[in-house]
Formats: sequence, C-alpha cells, structure tokens
Amino acid sequence: MFARARAASDLVAAIRAGEVIREIAPDSVYSLTDEADIATVAREALLTDDHVNRVLTVNGEPISLRGQVELIGAALGRTIPVEALTTEQIAQRYRSAGISDEEIEAWLPETDGEPNAEDLRSMRDGVDALARILGRRPRSYAEWLADNITTLGPA
Repeated sequence: MFARARAASDLVAAIRAGEVIREIAPDSVYSLTDEADIATVAREALLTDDHVNRVLTVNGEPISLRGQVELIGAALGRTIPVEALTTEQIAQRYRSAGISDEEIEAWLPETDGEPNAEDLRSMRDGVDALARILGRRPRSYAEWLADNITTLGPA
C-alpha cells in the first residue's frame, strides 16, 4: 500500500513538473475504486444485515497507468509521455528515496507486471460485486478524474 501511495504522489509531482512519467509496466491494469463507491459499500455493510459474516471484495474498473495518464493529459489539454522502466530501474528509484530493499522486494512484481488470468478474473468479480451492492456500475477513473482534476494543478 505504501509503495502505491508513494507512486501516486510521484505521479502528481511529475505531471505538475511537466515530466515524462516513468514507471514499471505502465500498460498493466489494476483496479481503482472511487472513494464514494467504497463509502457506499461501508454504509451498506454497517447498516444492513445483507453482508453479515461475509468478506466483501469490491473493485472499480481496471485501468492501466498509461490509460490514467492519457485521461489526465486529455483533461489538461496536453500530451503526457509515459515510458516503461525495468525492475532494476524502479528499485533504484525507490532506494534513492530511502525505501528499504525489503519494502521494494515486497512491492515489485515478480514478472513483467502483467496480471495473470486469475488476477483478471478476480478484478472482474470484484467489479461485478461492487455493481451489485451499488445497484449501478462503479464510477470509472474518468468520472473520478472529472471531479478531482484540480488536485493536479494548472494545465
């Protein structure tokens, strides 16, 4: 979780500075879930008996870092370049930032960063579960971005 939060703050800083976004496996997809959707799930779990003794795994729609950056660039009216880094390049970046080798090894993917079929099925199942609880499809990254683009600073 720490590394992903760190990566998100690095992304915002790089966009504000007009830099190239350099990250490992920028085309690999992972689920991003809108905070409002998570809050709805929490309210549902706390206020109804529908989910007693159940573990709820919910996901927003999967999107790649490149997909996120393309949407951000479109919203800001500019192209933001994205380049893939190797595992060793990304490890060195985090070592330079003071992150321990143990944390780096726990976070870095063991492969090229592409989710396997089981991971993709799990993401899809989580999206379907979230849609059932919400009674609608989860909010997309594009929808979240429209509400939060000002956090990235001026275009």
